[in-house]
Order: sequence, then C-alpha cells, then structure tokens
Amino acid sequence: MNDGFEWVEHWLDVWAQDMRDPDLRLGTPSKASGFVTGGYGENRNITDDWEAEGDSRAVGVINATLQDMPPVESAALIHVKLDAVFRFKVDPQEPYRNARMKCGVRLRAQAFS
Repeated sequence: MNDGFEWVEHWLDVWAQDMRDPDLRLGTPSKASGFVTGGYGENRNITDDWEAEGDSRAVGVINATLQDMPPVESAALIHVKLDAVFRFKVDPQEPYRNARMKCGVRLRAQAFS
C-alpha cells in the first residue's frame, strides 16, 4: 500500500495497543514531573511524558475519526488492527485503506506525521 499514508500505521498500532490492553493508560501521568536543582537524583525523563501525552492524543483522534466513518470502513480498520472477525461483501483492504487515509488526514491536521 504505497499511498503516502504508510506513516499512519505507527499511530494505528499505538491505537490498537491501547484498545487491546484496558489496564494500559497512555494519558498524562498521575504525578507531576519533579526536578532537583544542584544535586543528584533520579528524575523521570520529560520526553517520556510528552510521548505518552502524544500517544493519548493520537488515540483520541483515531477514536473520533472512527465515529465519523461509514461502518464498513471502521469495521475494516478494527478487523485488520484488532483481529476482529467481520464478514465483508467486499475485500476489506479497500475500506481499510480508506479508513487509514481518513485517520491520516485527521492526524496530520492535529500535527501528527
């Protein structure tokens, strides 16, 4: 599928991981990052916090996009990424490509790429 939206696969994989593991929370941490001045200490890496927040935002964008898709496209995305079983009257790869493109357009509009 060389359609210019290959990069969306990463974000769809992040979304799929979030959907598979209900105990995994990709949102912001429950504790604020702390910094020690002038001493030694183990501090959480701020880029880890930013990455988790970005993942959470991407999952939200994909979920919102799924709500706006025709049912065959959202089912195709769920079928491919979550291994859910649906019966299609068409090859599911075409609606999957359409769903992936729609997710890509929304993600790009939110500064993901």
